[in-house]
Amino acid sequence: PEGALEDAPLADYAGRYFSDELGVHYTIALVEGELMLSNHRTKEPTTLARSSGDTFTGDQMLPAMEFDRDDSGVISGFRAGTGRTRGVQFEKVDRP
Repeated sequence: PEGALEDAPLADYAGRYFSDELGVHYTIALVEGELMLSNHRTKEPTTLARSSGDTFTGDQMLPAMEFDRDDSGVISGFRAGTGRTRGVQFEKVDRP
């Protein structure tokens, strides 16, 4: 239905993601009603804010993220842009 993604529960996005291209994992966790992005290099997690649907904004680490869904509508990964690069693919490797 139209607008369904606008209301997708934030918990749907939680999990661990990996980019073959960058060789890095990111973890997205739902903490006190907010999505938090972190990896082993970051000291403090970054809060992700929904822009619209499956698109979120973060900070300078990953300022723009668009989540992908499989044929059944389950989050399968995301594509990120960092200023110099766009469309870096991260695959969801596990759930929380």
